[in-house]
Amino acid sequence: MRYTGDANNFSVDYVVSYSPYGLNDGAISGHVPYATFVKKTYNSESAAANDVPYQSSDSSSGLPTVDLGHGISGVMDSGAGQRYLQWNEGRWSFVVHASAVVGEDPVPTAQHVVDLLERYYLPAPSTKGGGQFEATASENVLTWNKGNVLYTLKGKNIDTLVKMAASVK
Repeated sequence: MRYTGDANNFSVDYVVSYSPYGLNDGAISGHVPYATFVKKTYNSESAAANDVPYQSSDSSSGLPTVDLGHGISGVMDSGAGQRYLQWNEGRWSFVVHASAVVGEDPVPTAQHVVDLLERYYLPAPSTKGGGQFEATASENVLTWNKGNVLYTLKGKNIDTLVKMAASVK
């Protein structure tokens, strides 16, 4: 594990290794993190909330709807060879991106995220939270605010990302 920063602003990189290493051990510098957790403190709650990638359900009226299971519907927005499937749950906004050019479909990934969120509860944001996922194994991001603090968790594996975020207290 690599750590930089202080109590108000920090970044933690989580790495996998077959050998035990201490915190910030130089031997892990070449390891690619499977997840990164970032805490950033702002001067106000509104400033922190402004940096959350949140999309209101009001902004997607008129778009085709998709059943994601568990009584949740999303809306599909397509254009320029890209597909975006967006939905809201509580104070959270989620979007799955897929490339139509290479035949990717965001629906299975979105349904998988919805299934995960039925089992693992994400932290309740003070104002709002945003989840950005890719249909392929690319970087996925969860961002939420607690007061004037913005938390961001990034990783390639959606299951790991959701489980890690659900463990944040």
